[in-house]
Formats: sequence, C-alpha cells, structure tokens
Amino acid sequence: MKTTNLNILKLLLGSITITMLGLFFPPVYLFFPSLFLYYGIKDSIIKAILALLVPSFIMGYINPTLGLAIFVVFAPMILSLHYLITNKYGVDVSLGLASLVTFISILSIMYAYGINGSTLSSEESVRAYIEGAKLVLSKSGSLNTSNLEGNLRTMYLQTIALLPSIIVIISIAISYMTYLLTGRRLLKDGIIVMQPPSFEFLRLPKIFVAISILVLLILKLLGFQEIFMNLALIFTFMTFVNGLATLKFLLFKMGASQFIQVLALVFFIFLPGMQIASAVLGLVDSLFNLRRLPN
Repeated sequence: MKTTNLNILKLLLGSITITMLGLFFPPVYLFFPSLFLYYGIKDSIIKAILALLVPSFIMGYINPTLGLAIFVVFAPMILSLHYLITNKYGVDVSLGLASLVTFISILSIMYAYGINGSTLSSEESVRAYIEGAKLVLSKSGSLNTSNLEGNLRTMYLQTIALLPSIIVIISIAISYMTYLLTGRRLLKDGIIVMQPPSFEFLRLPKIFVAISILVLLILKLLGFQEIFMNLALIFTFMTFVNGLATLKFLLFKMGASQFIQVLALVFFIFLPGMQIASAVLGLVDSLFNLRRLPN
C-alpha cells in the first residue's frame, strides 16, 4: 500500500511539474502522457486516468480551455495505447491507431470550442493575429513596416491551410513519444512489451518514399494545391525525422558521446536552415540506405 501511494504521489508531482512547465515551453507535453500510461500498465489504468484529472483540474483553474484539452486529448490516447500494448498488438498498428485517436481528440476539442478553418481564417481572426504580431515585433525592435501586413496575412493564412497536416504531425509525435518512453521505462523494470525501435534505427521504407513522391506529383499536376501542401508537409516532416535518426546513427557509429549526439540533434532541429539539411539527409538515406539497415 505504501509503495502504491508513493508511486501515485510521484505520478502526480511529475505530471503537475510538466503541466506547469508546458505553459512556458509546450513541447514538454510530449513527455506528459507516458507518465500515466506507464503507471496504467504497471499498476492500474483506472487509477492512472483518475490521476490525470488532478493536473487537468489544476490547469483548469489557470486556463479552463487548456485544462479540458489536456484531459480530452491525452485520456483517449492513453486508454487506446494501454489496450493495444497489453493485448500485444504490433508496433505499427498501435502507433497508427493511437495517432488516429489523438487526431480525433484534437479535432473534438477544437470543434467543442468552435475552432475551425472558417473561424480561424475570418477577417476578425486575421486582424487579431496581425495586430498581435505587430505588437511583438515592435517590442523586439524588429518592426519593418514595408509590406508587413501583407506578409503577416499570407503567413497566417498559409498556416491555417496547413493546419490538418500540423495536427497529424502533432498526433504522431505525441503517440510515438508516449509509446517509446513507456516501453523503455517498463523494460528497465523487467516488463517486456512490444515497443518502437531506438530512434537511431527508425527508417522510412524506400517504397513509401517512392509512392509518396508519385502521389505528390499527381496532386500537383491535377491542381489539388491544398491537399498537396498538407501531404508535402507531412512527407517533409517524416524525411526530417528520418534525417535526425540517420545523424544520430552515424554519430553513434563514430563513437560520439551521448551529449554530442543530443547537441547535434538540437542543432539540426532549431538552427535555421538545418531542418532542410536533415530532410535531405533523411531522403537520401531512405532511397540509398546509408545506414545499411534491413528493409
């Protein structure tokens, strides 16, 4: 009983800490659901979901929308992955279904608050974005009035057009990180479950790349511009991730320390222009198998 209570306390403290940090740096939410999935598999999924209510309610006092979103987005994904893992479904099936559940959950919370393409692309929303962006730029001292509003409007509307693919990417990232982190923690405890391979061994199959390029060309020729842009973004993101995995693999083979590997990944993720280099590296690896991994 004492051990169970201690585990719940650790779960609550860890989740509340991540919830607070997420207000300032949202990417830390990628680490949030794995805490509950790990506890759900090791102890009780019912207790894990009940525990999820605590940080959700705490966040609800600060930001009601975000508090509800945390529970609505993460709870279904945790439940689905728990079912898929405990029933020994394959990694690809588990990740695919968990990503789909997360995608639907995000759309549901957006629908509940009346957020859709029409409202986001309305003139009122566009003006609010432009004024907010101008305020931020003026405070940073980088306000350049030359065609500023036109550029901001174009950037905003292009982002809204790409929103479906952005949600898909977020759903895949959340599901993958949750599955990976949970699997690794369970493995340390001697609990073996089906789990994704280590990051450096991720690889896009050559046939997937070939089919994706063919589909994109067809969509471009037929003039389905919005669908083309969304699928192109997803494809670019996947080659970008494949490039990061290739980079980590090559550094590992060269004997680089874990610190150097992480530093290089951060460099390629955040330094402007390096994302393109990573995507190109990922594309080349997919086509020519630079890592000599089995297909």
